[in-house]
Amino acid sequence: ANSFYISGVHQGMYLLNVTGKNYSFSTKFACNSNSPGNISVESITMLSASITSPLKSSANIIDLPYSTGDRLLFKSSSGRYSTIVTDIPNSSKTMLFNFAACSDFEGNNYPVVQIGTQKWMAKNLRATKFNDGTPISFAGGLFWNNTHTPGYGWYNDGVWFPDDSATRANYGAYYNWYTVNPSANGNRNVCPEGWHVPSKDEWTELITYLGGEQVAADKLMETGTTYWHGPNHATNETGFSARGAGYGDIYGPFHNMFDYGMWWSS
Repeated sequence: ANSFYISGVHQGMYLLNVTGKNYSFSTKFACNSNSPGNISVESITMLSASITSPLKSSANIIDLPYSTGDRLLFKSSSGRYSTIVTDIPNSSKTMLFNFAACSDFEGNNYPVVQIGTQKWMAKNLRATKFNDGTPISFAGGLFWNNTHTPGYGWYNDGVWFPDDSATRANYGAYYNWYTVNPSANGNRNVCPEGWHVPSKDEWTELITYLGGEQVAADKLMETGTTYWHGPNHATNETGFSARGAGYGDIYGPFHNMFDYGMWWSS
């Protein structure tokens, strides 16, 4: 461990922050008397090689390779709120994060990203209740085509499951038309309070802002090959983080996970 000799402090309570290349440590200490001279800190021993896990602290400094013109994506959390901001900085600047509430009736929280003048959820909805608490029926498999009321399902390896925690977390739920269209479900809203299923015009506004249908998808897709087959041209420069969750046809089976991502309009 490191040892330090501290001098020049007066009576009182102090907060000491020690930051190294790969670690950071904070502690409080009290001084019961006054020491002469200016405050100084002298290192007595160096960090032992046996320390292998860096301590977490808000004072950590992380150096990242960066070239002028690179687009940076910032993800920030405050309590149960999360927001995503992208930016191409050309000088030192302070980033401001505006947190918006986006939690469904069951307490699932969703990150929010602003694209142009619109705010979007940056993770698929996984609610099994409308935001007034009314349950949505599970309608997987062969029930899908015969259901004319609000229904949802989970998808895993091409078949329906009553519940699958991994699919729920990574891809969200799959909803039928009666769930997403208020005029078909008694004017209920499946989205968190203050949010709604986007209209066709709102989707069009998003696509237009991103430069049209030929390039919008790349800017919305999560990068890498964890959630999309590769190679692909995904950049996710918007922070929208779309995943290739496939789709369900009218008869129930699901298809093309990692190849397609489809979203409802109202």
